This record gives sequence, structure tokens and C-alpha cells, in this order.
Amino acid sequence: MNRMKNCLCLRTLFLSMALIMASLTCTLSEGAETSAEATLQALAVQSTALALQATQEAVSLQATSLALQGGGESAGGTLPEPQLTVPPTLPVEETPTPFIQPGQEMDLDSLRKGAKILLFEDIAGHRVIPRYIKPALENAGYTFTDVESGQGWLKEQMVENKEWDLIIVAAEVSGKISGEYFDLIREFLDAGTGVVMEMWDIDSMSQGKIKPILDQCGVELEKDWGHPGYRELWYLIPDHPVLNEPNEVGRLRPAPTWSSDTGDLMKIEYYGNKAVGDATLVIGTDQKFKDSRAVLTTCLGGRLVLQTFATHDYAREDMEKLWQNYVFYALTNHFIQTMR
Repeated sequence: MNRMKNCLCLRTLFLSMALIMASLTCTLSEGAETSAEATLQALAVQSTALALQATQEAVSLQATSLALQGGGESAGGTLPEPQLTVPPTLPVEETPTPFIQPGQEMDLDSLRKGAKILLFEDIAGHRVIPRYIKPALENAGYTFTDVESGQGWLKEQMVENKEWDLIIVAAEVSGKISGEYFDLIREFLDAGTGVVMEMWDIDSMSQGKIKPILDQCGVELEKDWGHPGYRELWYLIPDHPVLNEPNEVGRLRPAPTWSSDTGDLMKIEYYGNKAVGDATLVIGTDQKFKDSRAVLTTCLGGRLVLQTFATHDYAREDMEKLWQNYVFYALTNHFIQTMR
């Protein structure tokens, strides 16, 4: 308030002196009676002008000082508050902690062991031949929903529950399931779910509803592998994870169980000279062919494992280890891709 009063007093003084100067100027314009009086009057005007100039400078200095202090006035009203020279403190966004930290294998192992797994193994309906996949999962410590050989139960679980981390479809007895199941499987694959399929009769349905899955994978039927007298298999990529983690699988020892059609040979699908998908052929019937004659394929970033030979045509110990590796591999890639 005192600052405002000081400024008003200075203005009043300035206006008063300006009126005096104007009065003197008018007097001079009417003419002076004597040269002495004219000289005195000129000196007075000059002195008054100098005083006015000094007063104006004082007023300007006072206004500037008040403005810097944030409390003066100008011709347009109250001066704005000066800007802060210290920037405000901004909120710091915390970096989200990844669910899976690099190198934290135990976290990933917990995810695998707690995974939601759906198992369809149609050998469960056979009266004589024992199951291999169920005990393989149990011995590895997995928990799972087992629909055994019930296709109706399989469909019900896939329709009503969309939260599966891994779906296993082992169609060893029939070699096939109906087309509508492949539509459901494809939906799960598109959503990031891991899938392991044993389908040794693809030659009878390769142009049906399984074809979009094969095309997406980047693999196609080469030919039927029916009634082979020689069942020796070769590891096309010996250091592939599916052959080494968590079990190191030696050669698969033939133990023929089925005398009828036993499998299909697959090959990489090309468009021009470029592979269509990311299919990797892991096991085949001839080690000289790296892009054909395969009976085990992985693709879709390792989330899909496709076995096109019969599980029970090879030693139980070997196949249980291999099936445990399938599950480990598909689940690992499922979680890595969906938890990013």
C-alpha cells in the first residue's frame, strides 16, 4: 500500500511541474517587457524543464523498482507477478518392473509349473496300450486338465475357457480330429497360446481346416509315410532346445506298435525362393534333407510343436523325455512372448 502511495505522490508532483512549465511558456509567448525579465524567465523555464526531466526519471526508476518487487502500478493497472525462476518439480513415473527379469530362470520355471494345461490323449480310450503323455506331465510336476479321449470334453474346455497356456492334442489312435477343432486351435494360436499336436494322418486332411495352421506355420505335406519297414529317425538340428531342454534326448529307439499307416513327412513351404513361415524341421527320416522329409516341426516362435509320427512306435523312456521337452519348449515360448 505504501508503494502505491509513493507512486501517486510522484505523479502529482510531475503533473504540477508540467503545469508550471506550460504557464511559463504561455507568458513568454505574449512577450517580455524587458530583456532582463526575458532572460530570467528563460532561465526559469530551463530550470523547470530540468526538474521535470529528473522527476520523470525518478518516476520511471520507482516504477521499475516496484515492478521488480511485484507491488507497483503502471498506466495499464497492476503489474503482473514475476515468473518463477525455479522450475516446478515434475512427477517421476516409475519404470515398470518386468514380470520376467533377464536371467531369472526360477521365475520362468514357476510360470511353467503353474501353467494351465489342457490335455487330450486319445490313447486313453485304448484297452491295452498305456498312456505316455499323462505320466510324462505328472513326473515333470505339471498340473493339467485331462479330458482323456473325449472329443466332446475337449471342445467344451476350448469353448468355455480361453485362458489356457498350453493345449495338447495327441490324436494317436484315430490320427485326426474333426475340422472344427482346428478353428478353435487356430484361435488359441493367434492369442499366443502354446500348442503341441500329434497328428500322423495329415495326408487325409491337409487341404481341410488344418491347412490355415500349416500355412501360418510355413510347412506343408510332402508325402505319406505309410508302412515303413525302416523307422530310424535323424536329428536334423541336434542342438535344438526341444531335443535338449530340460532332458537331453538320445536317439529315438524304434519300438513298433502300429502295423498300419504310421506317419507323414513334412517339408518347408516356399513362395518363390522364400520360406512362407518360420517353420524349423527338427527330426526327419533322412539327415541329408534339411527342409523336407520331417516328422517333427516347430514354428510360430516355438509355440507350436507338430509331431507327425506315432508316439508308441518308439521306446517309452525316450518318448516321455521328448514329450516333457515339447511342453517345456512350448510353454517357455508362450510366456516369453505373452509376458513382454
